[in-house]
Amino acid sequence: MQTVTEAEVKYILMHKDRMLENLQQRRYSAYRELAKIDRGEDLPTLSSPGYGLAVQASHDPDLYNDMARRQKLYDIYEKEIKMLLYDLREQEETVLKVWYCFTKLPEPYYSCLDRLYVKKEPYKKVLAESGYPKTTFRRYRKKAIDAIIMFYDYDYGDLLRNYRIAGQIKPALEEKGGRGGG
Repeated sequence: MQTVTEAEVKYILMHKDRMLENLQQRRYSAYRELAKIDRGEDLPTLSSPGYGLAVQASHDPDLYNDMARRQKLYDIYEKEIKMLLYDLREQEETVLKVWYCFTKLPEPYYSCLDRLYVKKEPYKKVLAESGYPKTTFRRYRKKAIDAIIMFYDYDYGDLLRNYRIAGQIKPALEEKGGRGGG
């Protein structure tokens, strides 16, 4: 799994449900195509009933070559669908992992991103209601996104086993703040 960018984090926070639904629909379609392949639909093979006999009976090299070509296309198509399913699973894991990292943010970082990107409230309204100066608010927003990216890069299994992540994010955010950032 690769790292995520700030733009990807924002997009996932704004569109998580729609993204997961779309990935599920695409995965379902790919599984249907894979099932067609398993049932031998669409492309006849050399081992299909009747085709082997037809090739043997006719001794037609063109028919045999056509069947071999089609079988090769069939095999390539099956591999492509399996690769697509793998890619879709990776994309879904990315969305879920970003969301998991987001839910573990401590306050005020969580509220900042939740209101701006998940609830899609206007920036000026969230800023005004936060009670923070503009620069502090911007720094919190930036640190929250940076924290998601930083913890996204951790091993996913470690994230799921580590329920102290919120306690780890807060010191990391404060440490980043000591260097100026924002």
